Amino acid sequence: MKLLAMSSCLPRPTPYLFLASKKTAKPILNCKFNNAEAHEFFQAALHRASLRFQETLRPGMLCVCYIRGKKRCSLSFIFFGAFLRTPGCESLDYLFLYYMLRKSILLCKLTVSFSKLYGLNTLKKMAWVMEFCACWVNLLFKLLTVYVWADPLFTDPYIRCLLPLDIEMDVNQSLHKHCLATKFIDDKLITSMQKDDGLRQIIFLTDGMDTRPYRLNWPASTVLFDISPDIIFRQSIQKLEEVGAKIPRRCLLLHVPSETSDIQEALRSKGYNGTRSSLWVLQGLPVVTLSNFQDILSIVSALAMKGSFIIGELPSWLVKTETDTKSTTAEWMDKLFVSHGLKVEIVERDEVARDLGNESSFGDCEMILFAAEQLQFSDDQMELWRREFQRIEEEGDEDGFEEL
Repeated sequence: MKLLAMSSCLPRPTPYLFLASKKTAKPILNCKFNNAEAHEFFQAALHRASLRFQETLRPGMLCVCYIRGKKRCSLSFIFFGAFLRTPGCESLDYLFLYYMLRKSILLCKLTVSFSKLYGLNTLKKMAWVMEFCACWVNLLFKLLTVYVWADPLFTDPYIRCLLPLDIEMDVNQSLHKHCLATKFIDDKLITSMQKDDGLRQIIFLTDGMDTRPYRLNWPASTVLFDISPDIIFRQSIQKLEEVGAKIPRRCLLLHVPSETSDIQEALRSKGYNGTRSSLWVLQGLPVVTLSNFQDILSIVSALAMKGSFIIGELPSWLVKTETDTKSTTAEWMDKLFVSHGLKVEIVERDEVARDLGNESSFGDCEMILFAAEQLQFSDDQMELWRREFQRIEEEGDEDGFEEL
């Protein structure tokens, strides 16, 4: 997990990582599936979205109220003493229970003052009893508020619109490993953008339901590329627009369908620049074979500028098909990433949880959380330097000809 913060401490790569050409073959990210596979991946995307929705509501929900406007669907959630409203909601502006309780306490105090002024003993006794009860209820109410309104790892105000109305929610209030990975990736995105002023290219490899482009605060001039299944992405965009979700000002979101035969060319045609820093996020994109993941690494290796990062999740069953023991997982991943010019570090979820003040233990997970740094130059950097060397050689030939 210290890889992103200590990139300067990494060993220098061997010379062949700088000089080797990577243009011998273009990887093809084959994400075309039949109807059964597409339905399965869509259900998996819905499940991950529901987990993020539950984390937003964690640890408890009293009531869910749907309010349909003319062109948008809005959502309001009532908690014990806390109120969360998604953009577009035009109702339930106050939590009436808390409002009425505060008013009753004020009324009791006014009654006591009135009774003291006029010496009404009976009214005075009743008022003191009412004030005593109201104060205890208010104290209990505040305690409940503190207990229930525990800060979630992240808040996703837009995710509910992507879920069906009859979605089944898990009442389990424990921290889920997918939400922990989401929090880790969110923090790395934010801290990396703050440390590197030149980092303005973010590439998401997702399932089409990632709301990070809308819910995170991106710096101006940030270009967000989303590589995901086309159908799911377009449905998500339509629903997000209906609830008023917008990309931050002076930022741009561009979509590249994962079914595209040449991802590299598609990214370049939309403005991706391999001579500028970039950060790649892999979470949710269907990876069904080891070849698919190798294609992803090849794309990152060819496009990412030296010093760029890729963070995300790798299905552990891919590793288990190649290794027999857990002790060799790190070695196998290191060998796989180094073959593509990347230095990888496995991130332990238990360590991430402890850093967040949570003592949960996750054990073996079906997804491996990792962070990797690009050690070699991108194809665009290599091409830029090739042209520069060629220009220098031509200028040298011209100078030599003039001397002769």
